[in-house]
Amino acid sequence: MRYLGRMSGSGELRCNGEKIVRATYDIDGFVRSPTSVVGTGEVRVPAGSQRLTGRKGVQLFTDDGRVLDLGFPGGAAQNDAVSAIDVRGGLDAAPGSWRR
Repeated sequence: MRYLGRMSGSGELRCNGEKIVRATYDIDGFVRSPTSVVGTGEVRVPAGSQRLTGRKGVQLFTDDGRVLDLGFPGGAAQNDAVSAIDVRGGLDAAPGSWRR
């Protein structure tokens, strides 16, 4: 696995096309194979927002135009405003997408 770097910003979380909440994110990206880019990190939502952990079909529509498919590993959220994420789709291996 090769480390690509980090990306962060803001966007909108949606589940099955329905808006859930605005969020900020921090993601570390990795190349797993020549055709597989994965990410891990966290999303932050306003305190008191709907729980994200355990939801299926959640996507992050970033303010810079990406659509990222998310998963929520490990069961419970870190707290009511921060959730760990795995990014399962939508990431790019291009160096300009990542900062070191």
